[in-house]
Amino acid sequence: MDAIIHSISPHSSLRSYVETLPDLTLAKLRKVLCVHYHEKTASELYQQVATIYKQPKEAPQQFLLQDEYSKHS
Repeated sequence: MDAIIHSISPHSSLRSYVETLPDLTLAKLRKVLCVHYHEKTASELYQQVATIYKQPKEAPQQFLLQDEYSKHS
């Protein structure tokens, strides 16, 4: 687990946070990393894909090149 923590940039807030967590387990570290890096489960990704839609005046290229935060829901 130390190797994972040391692989995080030394000056990042994520590393500072992880280093201060008491009783850190591998499961807890994994959850922190998933939240920090916005990792989603397969069902969350499916839900996101199933609910996005193209606006009537939006070009197909614009729709496809949007990032996940600017998609419509």
